[in-house]
Amino acid sequence: MANFLDVGTDAQRFAAILADYERRLEALERSTQAGYTSIEGGGTLDIYDENGTLKGSVGVQPDGGVALVPVNTNPPPTPMPPALEPVLAGLLVTWDGQWDDAYGTPTDLAGVQIHLGATADFVPDLSSLAATITNGSGGTITVSTPTYGSVWVRLVAVNTAQITGPPSTAVQGTPRQVDGPDLSKLLDLATWLKDESIPGSKLVRETIGADLLAANAVVAGKIDAGAITGREIKAQTLEGLHIKAGTLDATHIKAGSIKAELIAADALNGKTITGATVQTGTTGSRIVMDTGLRLYDADGVLAAEATVGDLATREVGFAAYNNTLGGAFRYWAMLSRGYVTFGRDGTTYVRNPNLDHHLSGDVSALEITSGAVGPEYGGQAVLQLIGGDPTGQQQPQARLHAEKLGTQCDLDVSGVFTARNIATGTVTITPTIADRPFSVTVTGLNVAGKTFRGFVTALSSVPGTGVTGCTATNVTGKGLTIFLTRHDTNIPTGINWMIIGS
Repeated sequence: MANFLDVGTDAQRFAAILADYERRLEALERSTQAGYTSIEGGGTLDIYDENGTLKGSVGVQPDGGVALVPVNTNPPPTPMPPALEPVLAGLLVTWDGQWDDAYGTPTDLAGVQIHLGATADFVPDLSSLAATITNGSGGTITVSTPTYGSVWVRLVAVNTAQITGPPSTAVQGTPRQVDGPDLSKLLDLATWLKDESIPGSKLVRETIGADLLAANAVVAGKIDAGAITGREIKAQTLEGLHIKAGTLDATHIKAGSIKAELIAADALNGKTITGATVQTGTTGSRIVMDTGLRLYDADGVLAAEATVGDLATREVGFAAYNNTLGGAFRYWAMLSRGYVTFGRDGTTYVRNPNLDHHLSGDVSALEITSGAVGPEYGGQAVLQLIGGDPTGQQQPQARLHAEKLGTQCDLDVSGVFTARNIATGTVTITPTIADRPFSVTVTGLNVAGKTFRGFVTALSSVPGTGVTGCTATNVTGKGLTIFLTRHDTNIPTGINWMIIGS
């Protein structure tokens, strides 16, 4: 017969078993799930993304090699355009490790390919591949070019699955050529001397060898003066590299033997050229230089000139001409000594139109004058734009006036005239008691000036009988108070107001 002691002992034993199972389950969850996993029988472990797409495999591949092979990978981003530096028969190509359409370097990157093409829009392929930068943070590689001509360079990123991304913007570069004769000619000569099948090569090789003519063995001191004359020198065998500097002077150069095509582009740099006229051509668009400098357009018409005497002021300056305005007339502008003068050929000016800049102390001013055509002087309009005084005693201002005494200068504004010292508006007052003034106050204005005047006008068709009074008080740059008195009552009355600051 069981008692309560037996029941208690069984419960304790059952609780201990449950606690042991719980400890084992926790240990199992904490341990690595694939801690003792292996790939048996030459198989692979496939890796899939969250959408179930195969992204790679680890293990023995079909060719027998063991590797991690990525598949179905995204193409890498576009590299930034390369920086090019010309080197001898090639280009120094630098990639800075940055991307045109991405902020960071992709983890799956095998390298950045360098492709060379003949045009800016060439499509990179295996035939254009010249080199590869394998450092994901950038690098520099020297690539050779097939010729000395210009080539276009584009960069293409490739990942470990050999998937290429978009090509970079093409950059043009030109390799540096060796100074002097092309070294390839010497290589051709060396090949000819070594080839015993070529007739005469053996005789030349045995007669003139490196051991017979040491470097600098034949010098000028070993040749008698006058021993070599013109008839002993084959035509075109002497080049500038073989003539000592300073040995040729004017007495030894035949007159007319040096032509323009034989003068190097920089041979006259820093030199003084004397003569009647120097020009880039004789007709059409050209530059002519004699006592002045003149520029002609494609039709051979004078377009601009720098001269010591212009058409109006006879001062040193630069004149530009407009040959299209006014039909047969030619307009001109003359820049000279800080001002610009305008005019038209064949016109007599009493005053030429001017654009003049001058300083008065620390105040800068620009004056524009309309000019006046003769023979009598009828006056001209003058617009002065004056800057402010650095001390603050004078504000910037614009002045428009007539120069001739007794004449007026009208101002015609085709749009709305706006001034900061003038403010206008309309208010409405409705008197409720007859013959008693009612008021309204206008505030919030910012009228420029020091002295202010206010003007009010009631909009009424019964002045004196209906409206008996309309006045303004407390006129400032901030506002004013308007009073209205009517003989009748409860009639809304509009009032126009204006404040002028001076």
